[in-house]
Amino acid sequence: MTTASATPMAATGRSAALAGIGFMLMAVFLFAFNSAVGKWLVAKYPVGEFMLIRSTFTLLFLSPFIWHAGRAAFVNAPRPGLQVLRVVLGSVEVAMFFWAVSYLPLADTTTFYLAGPIYVTALSVLLLRERVGWRRWSAVLIGFTGVVIVLILANSAGALTDLLGQSLMQLSVPAHLRGRAGGAWVVAIGLAPLGQLQIGALASLFGVSLALGASGLALVALATGAAMLFPRVRHL
Repeated sequence: MTTASATPMAATGRSAALAGIGFMLMAVFLFAFNSAVGKWLVAKYPVGEFMLIRSTFTLLFLSPFIWHAGRAAFVNAPRPGLQVLRVVLGSVEVAMFFWAVSYLPLADTTTFYLAGPIYVTALSVLLLRERVGWRRWSAVLIGFTGVVIVLILANSAGALTDLLGQSLMQLSVPAHLRGRAGGAWVVAIGLAPLGQLQIGALASLFGVSLALGASGLALVALATGAAMLFPRVRHL
């Protein structure tokens, strides 16, 4: 009888574990999706307006739970001053995160944000006078090392991409023309600010879509004209 009763309990435990894993994976996905959508929105709207819309929809979503909890859950909340302070700090924290996202790449910002437990552990010693053993400090050090590695890899991705592009360009042209190809690439990169000024002026006058379309058509026309006037270009 004990064995028979233990089997359903084990099955229930496995089901709960699988459900927990599923909910955690969904939470991670929603966090990433929320961050990506937030970065897209703060590029078009001010952070304050974005926070107002975000908080409004959050309040609407939580309204049934607030109604079910009743007024007493808020009136009888312990340490109301600290509760209000926590709400203010939480709001400032979210606003600062999306403010940072508007200036930094999303990967870098998320890496710094997810390093929060490292800072919490360090500040718990200073602010809460908690005792942190060497095991926790070792975990903090390992986590900080991981953050540094991720940031180095993220920042080196651009250099690796540039190196790969240069290598492919050098391999795709004959040996006696590699110097010319490299020189043409340097000239193109050097003239990039002029193109940015041109497309920026068109965008301010006629809109981004028209500016990108006109610039793309101009590049196609330029490449076609160069291929017709200089037949040797087609053999590069």
